[in-house]
Amino acid sequence: MSPSENKQITHYISRKSYSEEETIELGKWIGGMLQPGDHIYLHGEIGTGKTRIAKGIIAQYSGIHLDDVVSPTFTLLNRYGEDRVAFHADFYRIDQPDIEDVGLEIVYEYASVLVVEWPEKMTECPEAALKVSLSYDEGENERIIVFEWRTGSKWDERMSDIEEFSQITKNHGISHQVN
Repeated sequence: MSPSENKQITHYISRKSYSEEETIELGKWIGGMLQPGDHIYLHGEIGTGKTRIAKGIIAQYSGIHLDDVVSPTFTLLNRYGEDRVAFHADFYRIDQPDIEDVGLEIVYEYASVLVVEWPEKMTECPEAALKVSLSYDEGENERIIVFEWRTGSKWDERMSDIEEFSQITKNHGISHQVN
């Protein structure tokens, strides 16, 4: 097999959020398409909206109120829901070697959804995860949100419906790129 045949293709879709509320709504949209065992990895600087999008994802998936989803900045791992269990991890305040002591094995035991802030601190990240990168844009509450996944994964079909989300938001433009 030549190196070019072995190269995995990554898909990217980016969109703009104009407010915290819109970022949460985007999270709800993602949460609505999740299935047990899905992993979402949230990347971005402090304050870009990782916890906001996580609130939407977890509340929608687990069927709980947004206010019940709180950042696990100090607890490191929070569990939500009964029938549809989701875990939310935040590794900002932890060193890489200590992540093994957090208890992520319970996520796999339950075949739960896992949402991780600061996943770059993990030693192993499944390639089947949906990666979401948030970055600052021009306005105070404006963010650029980029979704990334491997071609041929379960995300191909799910993310093809992102245009559906555009009907909810102010911005109807979507950029789509394959690398």
